[in-house]
Amino acid sequence: PGDVLVVEEAKFKGHKGLQSYHQNVGVGQPLFAVIGDFEAKKSKVKVFQANQHVGHQSVESASYRLEDLKSGTVKVRGQCARNQWQS
Repeated sequence: PGDVLVVEEAKFKGHKGLQSYHQNVGVGQPLFAVIGDFEAKKSKVKVFQANQHVGHQSVESASYRLEDLKSGTVKVRGQCARNQWQS
């Protein structure tokens, strides 16, 4: 938790319950999100990301199942120490 997730040109395809789903994430510009939780058993990462729809800027929660990644890149960046960004 607290690490940064960077998703670029990612295509996820899988099943949620009995329904299949297809999701494109970070297409056109990378998605940056803060990791809130990781479920190793399901290979699922829960994140907080900016919702930048016009007029409705807010923070929303989302989850991505890493096993369902078919193409693109998902990177995890660790937290930087406070003394690394203070001048």
